[in-house]
Amino acid sequence: MEKRVREFVTENELLMPEQTIGAAVSGGPDSMALLHCLCSLAPLFSCSVACVHFEHGIRGQESLDDADFVEKWCGQHNIPFYMGAADVPALAQEWGVSKETAAKRAREAFFLSLVENGEVDVIATGHHMDDNAESVLMHILRGSGTDGLKGIHAKRDFLVRPLLCVTHEEILEYLLKHDISFVEDRTNRDTEHTRNYVRNVLLPQIRERINPDAAGALNRLSQIAEDDSDFIFAQAKEAYKSCASKKDDKVIIDLETFLGLAPAVEYRILKLACAGLHITQDIENVHIRSVMRLAKSGRTGTRVNLSNDLCAEVEYGLLVIRFSARRVNYEFRQEFDLFAKNELPDGSEMVCRIVDHCDFENEDEFTAYLDADRLPGRITVRTRYAGDMIHPLGSGGTKKLKDYFIDKKLPREAREKTPLLADGNRILWAVGLTISDDVKVTERTEKIWQIKYYKKQGEESCSTT
Repeated sequence: MEKRVREFVTENELLMPEQTIGAAVSGGPDSMALLHCLCSLAPLFSCSVACVHFEHGIRGQESLDDADFVEKWCGQHNIPFYMGAADVPALAQEWGVSKETAAKRAREAFFLSLVENGEVDVIATGHHMDDNAESVLMHILRGSGTDGLKGIHAKRDFLVRPLLCVTHEEILEYLLKHDISFVEDRTNRDTEHTRNYVRNVLLPQIRERINPDAAGALNRLSQIAEDDSDFIFAQAKEAYKSCASKKDDKVIIDLETFLGLAPAVEYRILKLACAGLHITQDIENVHIRSVMRLAKSGRTGTRVNLSNDLCAEVEYGLLVIRFSARRVNYEFRQEFDLFAKNELPDGSEMVCRIVDHCDFENEDEFTAYLDADRLPGRITVRTRYAGDMIHPLGSGGTKKLKDYFIDKKLPREAREKTPLLADGNRILWAVGLTISDDVKVTERTEKIWQIKYYKKQGEESCSTT
């Protein structure tokens, strides 16, 4: 077994000279074999080995006994020992996730802390061929798509899996040959857990009735899928550069470019968009397919929800992936003072002064010229209300502000945040867009107010996506 592990480590470049390998050891057969095997092979790679153990606070005294077993074994063999612990049931309740998910998060956070503190360089886990077969089979049954067939990676970030080239049966033979003791976790026999059912019931039946080498077949499928997926992802990453961009906590995708791509590339671009927002867990095939259908429909204002509070919306030729619960509330209302600097809640400002003429050539859309005598005595500056009306400059009459925004193809966020000078429900100036024809400067105008809007430094225009 050690020879195969050595070849696998070399082929996949899992270890580098002078590294300290943190072997993740629970005390079970797989992790104890991992620890012994790494200790034997470490000198060949010019590496050293430490043991890391995480106590989840789930199995009470039994779990504490396992920790004692691992610590004593390391003491007898002069192996550095690092231990972390957490109350996983409490974390699961706090985070609103399953115990398995909470345990994984807490455990990996502990592993990462060891790497960041320089105690170890990589963390090696005891995942083997049968574990990978179980993962692939579970992904197939859940309809995860091609990417789910990749199974467990030999190397991901600071995690390496040197035993992915051997089976659980080979590990048991290795333990017997080297007289290595281990502990049994009784929860591994509980078939109420999906993975345990697949491991203890489903896969044995498949081996007996269909293919004795079921694990080998699933691992070969996993390797083929990984090669294919890596190629398609490389294509998607190039295409992503030309059709997608990240802004704050959202990803914006140009639909015309996106819909010209192959479906397999579209699929990966959407996964890259989610990953760009740091969401990689629980984004499944059904979510991605629903967004692809949404994009194909192209109907502005339509939306679908994904996992982890993500949503996708179509906005005038754009597909926007964002956090639905993190949408900012831009609503505000305050009295507008023509004789003072008006500071708005977002840090922008509006400043007024009397001028003797309109300098349209040297001003932009954030400067308005209004006939002072046609302004009401009381003006407010605010965001939009239901029922707002506007008579756009040069138009034939009054229309709903909502319809005006839609005609201008203004994205939802810009509609919500555009400052408005208002007289009740009558809009005098939609900043960055138009003034009301009712207050425009004419040949009969005697007094002109110039109003300038200064957006907060570093902020984009209020009329953009």
